Amino acid sequence: MKSEDLILDLNDLTDKNINQYGLIEKNIRNDFNLLIENFSIKNYHPSWILSSVASREPDFSPLFSRCCNLELIRFNIENNPSLEQIVIYDKQLSISIKKYCNSKKLPIYIKYERTKWPFFTSYLYLKKFIRSFFLVIMTIIAKSLTSKNIHTRSSPLILLSTHIFKNSPDELTKESYIDRYYPNLYSYLNKNQADNIVFVPGFPGGFQNYIKLFKKIKLSDINFLLKSDILRINDYFYAFFSSSRVLFIKTPITFFKGFEITNLIKSELNFHSFDYKIIEALLNYRFVYRLKTNKINIAKFVDWHENNLASKGFMLGFNKFLPQVSTIGYQGIIDSAAYLINLHPTIFERLSMQTPHIYIVIGEALVSNLKEFDNQINVLVGPSFRYNYLWEDKILIQNLNEFNILITLPISITEANCILDLLNKTLELLPRNFLLKVRVKYHPTYSQLKIKKLLLVNDNRVKFIVSSFIDCIFETRLLISGASTTCIESMAIGIPVVVAGSKAGVMNVSIPNSVPADLYKIIVDETHLSEYISSLIDQNKYIYVNKLLRKRYFKKVDSASVALLFDS
Repeated sequence: MKSEDLILDLNDLTDKNINQYGLIEKNIRNDFNLLIENFSIKNYHPSWILSSVASREPDFSPLFSRCCNLELIRFNIENNPSLEQIVIYDKQLSISIKKYCNSKKLPIYIKYERTKWPFFTSYLYLKKFIRSFFLVIMTIIAKSLTSKNIHTRSSPLILLSTHIFKNSPDELTKESYIDRYYPNLYSYLNKNQADNIVFVPGFPGGFQNYIKLFKKIKLSDINFLLKSDILRINDYFYAFFSSSRVLFIKTPITFFKGFEITNLIKSELNFHSFDYKIIEALLNYRFVYRLKTNKINIAKFVDWHENNLASKGFMLGFNKFLPQVSTIGYQGIIDSAAYLINLHPTIFERLSMQTPHIYIVIGEALVSNLKEFDNQINVLVGPSFRYNYLWEDKILIQNLNEFNILITLPISITEANCILDLLNKTLELLPRNFLLKVRVKYHPTYSQLKIKKLLLVNDNRVKFIVSSFIDCIFETRLLISGASTTCIESMAIGIPVVVAGSKAGVMNVSIPNSVPADLYKIIVDETHLSEYISSLIDQNKYIYVNKLLRKRYFKKVDSASVALLFDS
């Protein structure tokens, strides 16, 4: 009997468990959506629709990953008669498992491993409350100390949602706006369209000097509409206190696949009350209401759409208050939604007015993906603004005497550290006489505080960089990443890709299932990664652009494709 059959450790899964987890992520999707729908059917108030549980966002709500863990545990209980112990690092999850085992009278020891000091959750909740409170207050102060800028022109406006990141101060100058979502947009528009486009920015990344930022935006030659210019003080208080309204929702006894998960839902709703992500979604909802009461002439709203709470807040507002306005959900990135299940809308979300009139994806191969849960949504194919460089005649710099690896860290610090840990262990196995150069690129949203949380890599073959992905990828022979669109970009260029998996089972793979599996590898341990790198070095092959992949997933940006986005 193998020792691995005796213990199921959720933070140190075997290869067999990881494969099981991957299948579970695929197989429980409809059941999970039905769970959210059944729980939501009597709760149509915005405070529930825009709550963490209803969001289905695994990066925000832990419920989907918890349900995956429950199903993994159930599968092992039923198929591994040798199982004696389950090690769990989530207190609420351990409670559900203990109830299940007790009800079945199973002789399995459930071991809860505390990874944080007892009052850490209370500390995080208080920190979240204080952060949200000060973000609201600072926005109100900045709103009061800067002049209003409300667009009242007679011609109808086209609003575009975007984000100005805290760590990207050079994006905006008086004369220009280097938008990461719609780069070079104005070069494809006629003067009438350009004059009527107004950006509606959000400001992710935490605290900023909003007074300075708002003044800078209002001095810009680019058309901006700040939400704060039309939101009223009572809208901020509405959003702040509505975010906690879920605390008063009666949670019925709820089961998922035989496990009672009432405590999982209650604990999550409690923890995420007063979360600024929910407050922002509610403010977006109220923003649309104020567009109506201010009688601002809107023809179209184009949302950078990842079907998250912020987007749902906008859509709920437009569908309720301005249903005559054409709404477009522009999904300008590529992601598989294998783990980020919320990327694909459900029938319930459409019926509860959380979806746009039209979706636009950036490649023909993505249309059926987006319709996974609702084949009645209207999906068109539009320009791939962020990836149009793939159509340029870039020269691949291929020095076969030196093997260059590029690592692009995902937004999640936990996932990033898993990749860095794998890198550390792999480099120990690779001979020093290999002419190896590894560049590690920070995610563009990382602050200095986040960077300090990253694992150290003490190897002179490794260099951390802040250069753009485009500047690096054309002289790279292997990309290693996690949940990042850089994976499919690299494959379109022709560069092999490794998705670094997690021993905790969560496989946040950002590659659609329709992409040929031989173009990338999912690797979770250092032995397999070192062997794969060695095999690539031995092959010593030139890299050629994958034109078929580029054609299927990245529609070229031109006047016709941009016209589809703004004239549809």
